[in-house]
Amino acid sequence: AIDVDTAIADLGYWIWNTRALRNALDELRNFNQTSSPDQKVSIVGIDVQTAKGAIGALNSLDANLTSEESAVLSRLGERNGAAWRDLNPGQRQATRATLERLAAMQDRNGIGSTVNRIALSARALLWCLELVDAEAFWDNTRARDRGMAEMVKEMLDREPNVRATLWAHLGHLAREAVVGAPTLGEYLVQSLGDSYRVYALAAYSGVARGRDRKRELGVIAHPLPVAPAYTLEGALTQNERSASANVTYWTFG
Repeated sequence: AIDVDTAIADLGYWIWNTRALRNALDELRNFNQTSSPDQKVSIVGIDVQTAKGAIGALNSLDANLTSEESAVLSRLGERNGAAWRDLNPGQRQATRATLERLAAMQDRNGIGSTVNRIALSARALLWCLELVDAEAFWDNTRARDRGMAEMVKEMLDREPNVRATLWAHLGHLAREAVVGAPTLGEYLVQSLGDSYRVYALAAYSGVARGRDRKRELGVIAHPLPVAPAYTLEGALTQNERSASANVTYWTFG
């Protein structure tokens, strides 16, 4: 019953507000309509940058909040929890205690159950508040990747037999630290070991789209230049021309 167009727009990230993502979601919906229950695909957010979605879920799922607790959360829903800095120590402590209580809830009905959705929303909001406290860039970066990793582990704990695919930038998914900041992938390797694998989507021809920095011209299309031979993209291009090239990959239309 979710309005997909509104949901995509509410993400707040223009890069996802595309026909390509919209079509992919339609394909998943169509797949689920004809699939057995054990084969259906669910989509769950793992990023912890925004507070609005988690707070909206807590309100809509009837998390049994008091009027005072709801009022504080409403304040935090604007500007990604910026009002957290304005709360006094007592309000902060009470808010954390409420969210920790909700985050500890769990049943055995998977991540789609109301109980688990409330818990995951509360946990995501707690990590969002960690980002508000971590004002410096690198502190914020570390908190975000650790928060995303903890969200993944929370979901796997509630759905232990699931096979999950993470969709994120390679800077987050990488199995090793980047410039000294542990990545989401590095945290997951510690708990999942070789069960955690990373795949890259590489483009060696076509067009890339991006906004101009001043946001005056809108989205601009940039034809991709020919990749140098020593790059991965160059090797993929060469592989298109030679069946003997030692490169293994999949193409996606």
